[in-house]
Amino acid sequence: MRAKHGMSGSPEFGIWTDMQTRCYNPNFKDFKYYGGRGITVCELWLNSFEAFYGDLGPRPSLRHSIDRKDSDGHYAPDNCRWATAEEQANNKSNTVRITLNGITKPLAEWCKERGVKRPAAWLRYKDGIRGEAIFSPRCQQITHNGVIDTVSGWSKRTGLKATTITMRITKYGWPIEQALTKGATL
Repeated sequence: MRAKHGMSGSPEFGIWTDMQTRCYNPNFKDFKYYGGRGITVCELWLNSFEAFYGDLGPRPSLRHSIDRKDSDGHYAPDNCRWATAEEQANNKSNTVRITLNGITKPLAEWCKERGVKRPAAWLRYKDGIRGEAIFSPRCQQITHNGVIDTVSGWSKRTGLKATTITMRITKYGWPIEQALTKGATL
């Protein structure tokens, strides 16, 4: 006779059953991202909630859910952890990773550390900028009609978004006068 664990109403038990559904129920809406890609649950966990709970332990907080360290790997003790949504977002296969001074981190983590807005860094990366330059201001000051101001300052003066001004100058190579004109087009 099998002993009852008394945790069938727990968040961990729900996560354990959801994990199996993702991998083995072809009617599940996201099956194609899990079982449909060949992702499975290790036999020990598949057959035993107690083993799953014993390996991962209690969920640290309501913000944590199960995460596969290798997003192409299976649900198994050596590939799973409890992680926050932010940690999981940084662990996706399409996450941009930047290496600086031999340290590789997701772009979002570098931005948070350096106080740089992600959209600005992303645009620089997309434009082919690499290394430290991704996190450095590209157009610190703009001179127009004898007035010197930052992109942010020109944004306030013109009513244009700072990213619009920056893209016009750096990506499209517009002259300053055209870049600072509201309603200007290519």
